[in-house]
Amino acid sequence: MLRKFEPGPPLKEISNAISSLKRAHYLSPMSCIPSCNLGIVFLTTGQPASAAIYLCAAVSAEPKNSMPYLLLGCK
Repeated sequence: MLRKFEPGPPLKEISNAISSLKRAHYLSPMSCIPSCNLGIVFLTTGQPASAAIYLCAAVSAEPKNSMPYLLLGCK
């Protein structure tokens, strides 16, 4: 998680973003966008295992989209 002295959004905003994106992913599991965005948030917060789960879901949803592949390779 982010420490208090690191720049970035407050933890409450990150928590709200994760909650909203998980809801979007639940409602549309075969959509690449919520999965990619969840992966980005989890990578940003230092949770690579959680990021990999959602980025792999994004790859399954849209195998021709290069963004999840790039995000999986960057960490």
